Amino acid sequence: MDYTILMNILIISNLYPPFVLGGYEILCGQVVQYLRERRHTVHVLTSNHGVTQGGSIENDDQVERSLKLYLPFGEPAAFLRRARVKTAHFDKLITKAVIEQNRPDVIFVWSILRLTPGAARAAEESGVPVVYTFNDENIAGFLPASRSFSPKACIRWVLDTFITPGITLRGLKFTESWTEN
Repeated sequence: MDYTILMNILIISNLYPPFVLGGYEILCGQVVQYLRERRHTVHVLTSNHGVTQGGSIENDDQVERSLKLYLPFGEPAAFLRRARVKTAHFDKLITKAVIEQNRPDVIFVWSILRLTPGAARAAEESGVPVVYTFNDENIAGFLPASRSFSPKACIRWVLDTFITPGITLRGLKFTESWTEN
């Protein structure tokens, strides 16, 4: 008897092959291939980075390129609070719709660099188990500002705490699973 449990997996990543900047996207593509070879259903939700209007990328109906980056790759890094808020809201709505459409058993969040935590927030709010992978320090770019007595730092803390917490890691549950033995 074959007791293999086949899963329906949703992977969320800022980039996905053929659009790659480095190892994160390549590794994600390899993991998707590995899981599919073992007969799991794997849907990928990624950004539209690199997609030209009306252009065709691949014949994979399980890859959806509809998330947005708040700042395109190729441009120098910048905080851009307003763009992050807009992108987080958009990506959260798209992610909710994809989750409802695909009804995954688990959601695997890869790099959210320049995506914002909006998609991860939608994943956690769905009630579906969420798994994260962190292979570098890019996630630190979404840490909320800490309390400070300098006027600028105080304003950032107020914004991150009360006005725009959705663009930070505030409230995401992955920190609850980190334990040291």
